Amino acid sequence: MSRGPHNTKQADIRKAINGVIEGFREHGLKLGPVRVEVERGGKIIITTGERAAEISDDADLDEELAELEARNGAN
Repeated sequence: MSRGPHNTKQADIRKAINGVIEGFREHGLKLGPVRVEVERGGKIIITTGERAAEISDDADLDEELAELEARNGAN
């Protein structure tokens, strides 16, 4: 699968994740498995709960992250 460059920065993803974590804390909820996707246009999608666990089981996200960092350099 061909993947083009993204305009999304690691800091943007970190802010989105921290926002989700803070939202769960404010409502006294326990945060389970999380999956983060970034669409080509820069839209960040965060999936939580059982659905995230199902998706994560199907993909080796650590390997994908390492490939991404090798191509673009770690921020």
